[in-house]
Amino acid sequence: MERLNDFEKQQKKDAIVEAGFAGREVRVLKKQTLAIIVAVLVFISVGAYAMVREGLDFFRDELDASFIDLVTAPLEPVYVEDLGIRFEIVGVERISDVVLLYMTVQDLNGEGRVSGEIFPDIEIFANNQEVSTGAGEYRPLYFDEDTNTVYFEIKVYVDLNIPIADTFEVAIRCLRGIPQDGNMPPCMLGNWKMEVTPTNTDHPALVLEGIDLPEQGVYIDHMVLVPFGVHVVGTHSFRIGNAWVSDLIDVVIEVNNEPIEMAGGGCGLGLDDFDCFLMVDEPLDIEEVTAVIFNDYRIEVPE
Repeated sequence: MERLNDFEKQQKKDAIVEAGFAGREVRVLKKQTLAIIVAVLVFISVGAYAMVREGLDFFRDELDASFIDLVTAPLEPVYVEDLGIRFEIVGVERISDVVLLYMTVQDLNGEGRVSGEIFPDIEIFANNQEVSTGAGEYRPLYFDEDTNTVYFEIKVYVDLNIPIADTFEVAIRCLRGIPQDGNMPPCMLGNWKMEVTPTNTDHPALVLEGIDLPEQGVYIDHMVLVPFGVHVVGTHSFRIGNAWVSDLIDVVIEVNNEPIEMAGGGCGLGLDDFDCFLMVDEPLDIEEVTAVIFNDYRIEVPE
């Protein structure tokens, strides 16, 4: 398997941190043969609207929104209304090839068009170019019958090869019910588009580099752990054929030597490389991560 020289490795590392973690300042501390960095992630948070119960605080204090604690004080409201339907962005976080959104959707007319059984088809644009890949993973958190409001979390996957600018657009292409028995309900089309401008926050990140697993035919260029999960980039000699990606890439994170639950993510598998981001159900304490198990191979994290 071809290996990169030191200069090419550094270039690739810089590109991954810049594209996947929007790094603007990277501080590297050497520890044994690995490196620990602090990566600056793209982040925004926005204010609450009077008709929605205290927005950000409601997500944090009342709902099962595990990552909302990583969102800081609100900045300003970001919302849009059309057809009597109102969308508001309460918080957004960019993590590698995932944009995590906390949002509300409200039926202002009280016509029963919003319930816990709706699905917003969301797209993300940067520099007038769509960067999202697929409809994302939607999770309703709460339905407030008094205000006809659904609180939800959605993970939208984006193309790592297209940088997201300082200001980008979140668009709801349509609003539909959740599919039942394989049948797709009708789609409500509206003009729901919002521009969001991120500010920077620091999140701890652990980077494991240059891990060779010859028995598996795998070389890991970078494995980056952040509170949201792990981003793994490398090369492989897997047989593609009819194999599923989940059969080829298996990652388990250990916290205090105990495996934790993973919550899916994205994995781009090329003919000889891979690029995966796997999220966790609950935010990681990076200092408590003791190992990462990649396809049954345990990679120790140095103390």
